[in-house]
Amino acid sequence: MSTTTLETSQASHHPPRGGTPRTRYVLLAIWLIWCFVAALGALWVAEHRRAKPGLGDGRNIDTYGFDLRGCLVPLASIEASGAGRDEIPSPVNPAMIPAAELKPDLRLAGVRKLRSTERVIGVVIDGEPRAYPLWVMVWNEIVNDTVAGRPIAVTYDALCDSAVVFDRAITNEAGQTEVAQFAFSGLLFDSNLLMYDRRDIDGGQSLWSQLQARAIAGPAARRGATLRVLPSTVVTWDTWKARYPESLVMLPDQERKEYFKRDPYMSYLGSDELRFNVQYLPDRSERPFKTPMVAVWRGDGWLVRPATEIRDAIDLAEGDAPVIHSFWFAWYASHPAIK
Repeated sequence: MSTTTLETSQASHHPPRGGTPRTRYVLLAIWLIWCFVAALGALWVAEHRRAKPGLGDGRNIDTYGFDLRGCLVPLASIEASGAGRDEIPSPVNPAMIPAAELKPDLRLAGVRKLRSTERVIGVVIDGEPRAYPLWVMVWNEIVNDTVAGRPIAVTYDALCDSAVVFDRAITNEAGQTEVAQFAFSGLLFDSNLLMYDRRDIDGGQSLWSQLQARAIAGPAARRGATLRVLPSTVVTWDTWKARYPESLVMLPDQERKEYFKRDPYMSYLGSDELRFNVQYLPDRSERPFKTPMVAVWRGDGWLVRPATEIRDAIDLAEGDAPVIHSFWFAWYASHPAIK
C-alpha cells in the first residue's frame, strides 16, 4: 500500500478534531436553542415571582396575606414568628411504620432513633392507635392525617409545649361539611401557633388559634367557627408502646432529614424565659411559666391540672373528653378566666 493510500485510509476513520463542519453546526444549533429556552425560563420565573411574591417576611404581619380586619384577638398580640408562610411543611397523610418494626437501634427513616423516654402524641380513633413523636412534630407542627377514615389534625407548638388534636371536618357557612387542610401560617398569637386552612372555605383563608380552638381572623372567624378538640395524650414512647403494641408511628420526611437531627428548643424548654410577647401572664410565684398542664373538658368547662397530677395519662387517648396539653403560661394567656 502506498503512503498516499495509507493516509487517505486513516483520514476516513479519524475525522478532524472537533468533528465535521456539519456536526459542529448541529451542536451550535442545539446550544443556541438551549440558551433560548433557559432565557425564557428565567424570564418566566422572574415574572412569576413578581406576580406571586413569597408571603411573610418574618417580621411584618401585613406581609402574610391574611385578612386581619375584624380580628377577634388584639392585633398587638399577633406576631410574626420569623418564618414565612408554609416555611414549615404541614404534611398530609404522612408515612407510618408499625411499632412492632421499631427495634431499639432502628432510626426512623434513617434519621434518628425513637428512644423509650422520648414523648409522643398518642391518638386512638375507632380503635386505631397512632403515635406522633414530638421530635418529628417540632419540624412539622401540623400534620393532616386520616385515621379510621376520620380526618384529623395533630398539632404541636414547642413554644408552648402545646399538643392538640382536632377534627378536620368543618361545617361551612352553607351548612355543608368540608374537610379542612391546615398549614403553617408563620404567625403567632401570644406566642402560640396560628394555623390557616389551605382551602378557601367560606370564600377565603382564615386563621385559627391552636389553644383557643377557634378561627380568629378571616371569613370563618366572622361566623364564629370553632374546631372540635379530640381526645389525645402526651406520654413517653415506652408507655405508649406497652399499651398499644399495634400502633403506627409517624415517620419524618426523609428529604428533610437534616432538620430532624437537631433540637432547636432544647435550651428554651430548659429555662422559664419566653421568646415572644404574651399579653396576659400568670403570677410567676404561683408556678413556673413552663409547668406542663393538662386541660380536660368535663361537659360544662375545662378542668386544668399540672401534668404530674394526672394519673394514667395514657387513658386520655381513649376517653370521650377533649384534651389540651400546654405550658401554664400559654393556657393562662389563651384562657385567663379558666384556672
